[in-house]
Amino acid sequence: MGVGGEQPVPIPKFDATGEQQGYWKVDEVSHVDAFSQAQSAREGTALMNTGTEHLSSLRAAYLKSLADKTGLSYRRLGSAEEFSEQMRIKSLGIPKVITTDMRWLFALGALLAFMATLLFAPLPKMRS
Repeated sequence: MGVGGEQPVPIPKFDATGEQQGYWKVDEVSHVDAFSQAQSAREGTALMNTGTEHLSSLRAAYLKSLADKTGLSYRRLGSAEEFSEQMRIKSLGIPKVITTDMRWLFALGALLAFMATLLFAPLPKMRS
């Protein structure tokens, strides 16, 4: 899913508490992605280093070629509604049957029922 604008903008840098600590600089990021680096090593070709990896922008052509090479598809999003619609497209999903253990729910129900009888059952009267 491609999201963002066409113009490169600085990428904010955050500390461990979530406070912004400025923006990423040229010498603080790798300028070659892992996919291109691995492909270059396999094929013996030169790496394409743009030198702008410290900036964020939507590079649709690159994302499309990456999707093609990996057998995926590329979609561009513009709004939350579009994202919601795209996520519901059945052809983009991979259906799987997931088994879930539900026994703990029955055990919890039995425990709660037992606790309720202890708390709310009338106490027997003792003879003196």
